[in-house]
Amino acid sequence: MKNLLIVLVCLLLVIAISIFFGSQWAEDKIEKKIASIPFLSYDSLEIDIMDRSLKLHNLIGNKNGYEGSVELLEINGLHIWPILRNEEFIVDDVIVDGVDFSYRIKKSKVIDNQLDSDTIDIPFFNIRSIDVRSAGFIVLDESGSKLFEAKLNATLDNVSSSDLHSPGNIPSKLRELKGDSARFYTKNGLYTIDLAEAIYRDSALVIKDASFQSDLQKEEIGRYIGHEVDWLHVKVDSIVIEIKNPAVFLKKPQIQRVEIFRPNVDVFRDKRLPSPKNHKPPLLRHILGNSEYSFAFDTILIHNGKVVYEEFVKEEKGPGEASFHRINANITNMKSYSMGLSQRPRLVASCFIYDSAELFIDASFPINDQSTQTLVKGKMMPVDLTIFNRMIRYVSVVEVKSGYSKMLEFDFTYTDQLASGEMKFAYNDLAIAFLEKQESEPDGVLSAVKSFFVNSFVIDSNNDFQSNKFRVGKIDFERIGEKSIFNYWWGAIISGFKSSTGVNASGEKIDTN
Repeated sequence: MKNLLIVLVCLLLVIAISIFFGSQWAEDKIEKKIASIPFLSYDSLEIDIMDRSLKLHNLIGNKNGYEGSVELLEINGLHIWPILRNEEFIVDDVIVDGVDFSYRIKKSKVIDNQLDSDTIDIPFFNIRSIDVRSAGFIVLDESGSKLFEAKLNATLDNVSSSDLHSPGNIPSKLRELKGDSARFYTKNGLYTIDLAEAIYRDSALVIKDASFQSDLQKEEIGRYIGHEVDWLHVKVDSIVIEIKNPAVFLKKPQIQRVEIFRPNVDVFRDKRLPSPKNHKPPLLRHILGNSEYSFAFDTILIHNGKVVYEEFVKEEKGPGEASFHRINANITNMKSYSMGLSQRPRLVASCFIYDSAELFIDASFPINDQSTQTLVKGKMMPVDLTIFNRMIRYVSVVEVKSGYSKMLEFDFTYTDQLASGEMKFAYNDLAIAFLEKQESEPDGVLSAVKSFFVNSFVIDSNNDFQSNKFRVGKIDFERIGEKSIFNYWWGAIISGFKSSTGVNASGEKIDTN
């Protein structure tokens, strides 16, 4: 019996010594493996083989534009022998606390729908869960200017490096990603985009209380820049973005569905300032066709939006205002040229002008194809035409004294230079008056325009759709290159309005603002 006890004690001693020296050997081997990663450094490392845990303090990494530091990286449930034998990191739980991460973005060209960019060689790993706490993220442009910053918290389940080659498994494993107080910066620094909260859960990213705004007031921004420019203020209740495969999205930015709820957009332009020199804003087709970045939206839905556009043309008179309420829109196949074009992008939308006149729009356009025209169709429901005085009496020399629109339909196509088509405008009791000259109104362009109108702007008060004399208006408008797409559309519609009402102004050029 005594001999047996001695044998057991010796055996336990041998086991204890083996565990001690084996643990020390394992710890040294793990530490060497971590230290062998060239782009990582840290202050201290704690390993407890018996407890299967590891703690790294003040971890710092830098590679391919990525820079990051972590106050504490805690790993629990280390599977030691796979690490020692096969260099495979199999772990139960990971806690990441105090993250400070930044990325300097590089412009990537897309070839055959694959991003041509740097990659990071990552060893095999399999982690049951990752809990990221209080992570600060910053994205910089190539010059180092800040583009984005946010605080994030995230929980991921069953994450494996093999998923980099099998991205279809990722969505179920990213259980939740939550960001608070995120902010994006525009390139010129005049605007910021703020997000109160963003949560990725169940294959969808939900953004709450988003805004796009400037610290400058609406009448300050044009004076600051030195010429007329649009001032924007946008607020959105929530945005839902469906991203089924986050790993695929990183390689090929394609979003299946976006829903925008209650966007509220205010736009202001001060036309008392000079026009920008040598400026020709590109049409949307060219923006998508010439984009340096690759992206695709299969469907974008807008719910119950509102847009208010204000324009100042004359001193001490204005601004004129156009408002669009209850906007609902469906935009499909919105892609950059590099993503491949199976169908033309299309916009189908409805709204209420001044919350009174219901308007329907259906437009489709090519991407970067000079030979193909953009198609625009629209219809406005019956309305009292005097509601439009909120804009036209402040930006022109006329106002509508009376008139009722029974039907307004337009159908036109346009290229980079010319819009052409037809308008059916049925109305009755239309009367237009010329505004009296204000004491502060200078002589010059406006006086010349008013003189033209007085001499040649003669309209027919009725255009009955059931009459044999019903006039179908002709849309014929040449684009003013330095003005926006909205001016192009507005000019095309005004040309149809003039033709429908009997105005004979052939050869005259009038700024439609």
